[in-house]
Amino acid sequence: MAMSNIELKAQRAQTAAFIDANPSSIALIPKREVRSGTGSTWEALPPRAAQIFRIIDNSAATGPTPGTMIAADGAQRVVKCALIGQHDAEVGLWDSWVDSDGVKWEVAELMPRNGYSRRAMVVSYG
Repeated sequence: MAMSNIELKAQRAQTAAFIDANPSSIALIPKREVRSGTGSTWEALPPRAAQIFRIIDNSAATGPTPGTMIAADGAQRVVKCALIGQHDAEVGLWDSWVDSDGVKWEVAELMPRNGYSRRAMVVSYG
């Protein structure tokens, strides 16, 4: 069943208020795969215009040892966050950015479109 225009307008207003309560300005850097005879690499494209998002820390919400994954050389911290933007935000799989602390973040999953927000799961390793 489709959402009514009244409900959609209300959901978009609530999303905007939620983001505005703790906003982050982010210029996402899209990537594209470049294939060659020896394999493929990922090439960074020019950054998108800065957009306002809300970042929600989910690093302690999953896994048997929240916030970590086992790597060949021991435990490595994995931070997982939800990235929430307005319904018309431009976000692509593998988009990335570097935050003010020098930490690189990458879009790992795009959530289904709902008409009132654009949601993605982002990760940072290290």
